[in-house]
Amino acid sequence: MAEQNAARSAPAGAAVSARLGTLDARLRPAPCAKAEAFVPRGVSPWGVTRMGLRCIQGAVAWTLYLPVQVQVQAAALSLKTALPAGSLITEADLVRGLQDWSARPQAPLTDADTALGRTLVRAMPAGGPLRETDLQARRWFAAGDRVKVISSGAGFHVAADGLALSEGRDGQRVRVQLLLRTDASQGANPSNRGPIIQGEAVGKHLVEMPL
Repeated sequence: MAEQNAARSAPAGAAVSARLGTLDARLRPAPCAKAEAFVPRGVSPWGVTRMGLRCIQGAVAWTLYLPVQVQVQAAALSLKTALPAGSLITEADLVRGLQDWSARPQAPLTDADTALGRTLVRAMPAGGPLRETDLQARRWFAAGDRVKVISSGAGFHVAADGLALSEGRDGQRVRVQLLLRTDASQGANPSNRGPIIQGEAVGKHLVEMPL
């Protein structure tokens, strides 16, 4: 059951194996004619985790939790050579190979496009799996850049031009000063500035403003 639970979250073709640990010797569950295993709510599907076992036919109802070590081996990205913190990831730095996904809760990266052009936040050894937390959020624009501000909802979509007041990293909040149009036939005028709004950097020179 632990293997099946891990396989549902693992990538296609992954090799999944589970090793059952030892129940605490101090526990003395009452005799049980029939018990069933279950996946406890909120547990990690791989790594050091646990499975549940409960008595459903016996004089005393009980529930136990058994330690399980689940390993997942699958293809993922790693670095060809060790790199220091602050290094910019290029295509020449990446290699794809078999990795242990269960070493940490967060899955390794598998798509090179998610890593290219980003910066390491820490020194990384060669061969180890590369994860999202090892990289700085992608910078979509710098402070002072012109950006497009969008907002949408049920049945509508609006867009406006703006001036970024801080750099925009993927998924992070950013302040933008809206640029007003002086004439319907003209574009936004950088000298005709409107209110300052806050939004989320979501793409190249693109800010999404929640309603």
